[in-house]
Amino acid sequence: MTLETILGDSVDNAIYVHGEFEPVTSALFRKVAPQVDALIDVGCNIGYFATLFALLRPSAKVVAIDANPQMVERTRRNASLNHGMQIELLAEGLAAEPGRLILNVPRDRHSLASFAYAAGDEKAAEVDTLEVPVTTLSAVLKRSCCEKGLFVKMDTEGFEHAVLSGLELEDVARIDVLLMEANFNNLRRAGVALDALLGFSWMDQFQWFSVDDAAGRLVRADRATLLADKRINTNVLFLRSGLSIE
Repeated sequence: MTLETILGDSVDNAIYVHGEFEPVTSALFRKVAPQVDALIDVGCNIGYFATLFALLRPSAKVVAIDANPQMVERTRRNASLNHGMQIELLAEGLAAEPGRLILNVPRDRHSLASFAYAAGDEKAAEVDTLEVPVTTLSAVLKRSCCEKGLFVKMDTEGFEHAVLSGLELEDVARIDVLLMEANFNNLRRAGVALDALLGFSWMDQFQWFSVDDAAGRLVRADRATLLADKRINTNVLFLRSGLSIE
């Protein structure tokens, strides 16, 4: 996999130094990719995971989404560096309902752009603001060609609850794998409680896992275990029965 990196951002730095980003999550992608038919990468950043999946499953559909046009262009560039790679790019945000929202883009860390930061937040002290179009996750799923076998990966800097609020119950059946960030600080900035993020009833259709790159582990989890972590900083995996991550 060939990627263009710009040193200074944690994602780019990790890829440049170690050749990969979030090793536990990367290993998970390698295990899951052969078992699904498409990837919807919400908050694609520079396209690392979208590119990794496309290399693992060249015939599968890959849709990479980011509200920040700079990240969409970087993903486009990185896809072009890998011969023959097909990634559909969507330059829009996802929210509970379609419309337009203000995106805050930190001047020194474009990859941390978010709808979630409140005015004056320390993480967004020096920002540029963009008004960008937003749609819903269900609208994106309905555009895809897959009725099932979807892998949805989501990292939206604290805005995950709003994204999931735009998922209609009838479309949950399309998803075999959901991987999302649960970060205490980002959720606090967004004004969202962890129990709200993990409180969607349809989540009980899945097996739950904590994908903790900082600790270097992937372990079975449940709602109570995750809610007990008051300063949570992990990716949460929701996996349909019948799929394997062994």
